[in-house]
Amino acid sequence: MIAINSVLIVEFVPELYCTQQEFINVELKELKILFDNGGLKTVTIKRAPLMNGYILIAETVNKNVHVMTSQREESNTPRAFKTIDAAAANAQKVGFMKITIDLS
Repeated sequence: MIAINSVLIVEFVPELYCTQQEFINVELKELKILFDNGGLKTVTIKRAPLMNGYILIAETVNKNVHVMTSQREESNTPRAFKTIDAAAANAQKVGFMKITIDLS
């Protein structure tokens, strides 16, 4: 286990999400609302090589998968973080204290 910005990283999972899984795009404020209402179960930071960074993926209790989108760009564009640290800080802003990192 590793701690980044006081967020506990539980495990590194190489194949948590496949590339053909359907995602729902949401902004930070929407993720916070879902988290506060008990709708989010887990969060994963996933490497996104085509974006030169990492993306934040949250799974709901209903097994839906939400990708955090950029607030400044087109609403369907996932937000790319340059570092795992930046993505972990945003996961912490949502309210998560445990995260998973997928480096595959």
